[in-house]
Amino acid sequence: MFKDLCLAGPKYVIDCDFEDYMTERELKSLAQQLAYCHSINKKMSKPMNIYVTGVGPRLRKLLE
Repeated sequence: MFKDLCLAGPKYVIDCDFEDYMTERELKSLAQQLAYCHSINKKMSKPMNIYVTGVGPRLRKLLE
């Protein structure tokens, strides 16, 4: 049901293709912010369809 609600909601794109310019501290902060966005989105009555693009290896490791 959540997936269907997301597909019906607005689309939101987050471009993370700037990993090479970020410090480790900034990447950790970004990972926390993405986790927060995901958590809040799951609780919304009308969730957004969120696309996260440009995830590099350092950010991917933090997200996992």
